[in-house]
Amino acid sequence: MKKYLLVGILFISIGIGLSLLLDSFLRITIFDLYRWSTNDKIVFLGKGFHLFPSPTFILSFTFSIMLLGFAIINQKLGRIAMNCILYLSIFSIALISISALDANRLVVSCTACQDGIRRINHNSINYGVILGISSFLASIPSIVNLIKRVKN
Repeated sequence: MKKYLLVGILFISIGIGLSLLLDSFLRITIFDLYRWSTNDKIVFLGKGFHLFPSPTFILSFTFSIMLLGFAIINQKLGRIAMNCILYLSIFSIALISISALDANRLVVSCTACQDGIRRINHNSINYGVILGISSFLASIPSIVNLIKRVKN
């Protein structure tokens, strides 16, 4: 029991640290995905200033990293690497898909666009929710792995 508590605290700390480090990078990546997926039909206005990372992203990312940590505890190195690669792959695919779908939804719903170009503010994209949903989807294999382990 003490081992799981220590592992939980360790992976919560890793999750918080990674979410704070990756916040700006992922925010810029989402902005780029919005532009690229619509073939530059979205233009961002103003400055993209944010002081603090999104609490939604911090909580969801930390929780998913903690679940990943519990799923890989007592596993062999090859299985740990496979679970981590699966997590990163699902996170990336979910991030790209959600960003592309939302960006195209914004362009299609625009009725007063000039030359088909949608102008939006940097803060009008709720990037915390996008990253939170991506983190949740990436943690589904870990949840399934934990449920299988509990049943056995």
